[in-house]
Amino acid sequence: MGCGQGKESRVLTIHEAQGLASKNVVIVRTASKKAEIYNSIQHAVVAITRHTENCIYLTVNCSDAIGRLIQRANNATSERIIEYNAKMAIRSGHKLGQRNNQTPKKAGTVLTG
Repeated sequence: MGCGQGKESRVLTIHEAQGLASKNVVIVRTASKKAEIYNSIQHAVVAITRHTENCIYLTVNCSDAIGRLIQRANNATSERIIEYNAKMAIRSGHKLGQRNNQTPKKAGTVLTG
């Protein structure tokens, strides 16, 4: 997982990136072999939620958990995303404010090789 740009660029594992955020994130998977970690929803959620603006997933297999979550998010309508976020905010006890009417951003881009 890459965060930052230029001199500020860092390469981190998903575990190392947990709790951090960056404007731009690149997630790279070079292994095509099957392994349990590639189907871990928990790891996928951490990976695709580290960006604040742009997320790019470079992979040899877009059918893993990260690819599926990105595809699902990109296929969701703005209304569905707003509805889901409102439901989650209410469930966690947050007050809904003006900002919830903003158009949600898409999850990211999947590039396969």
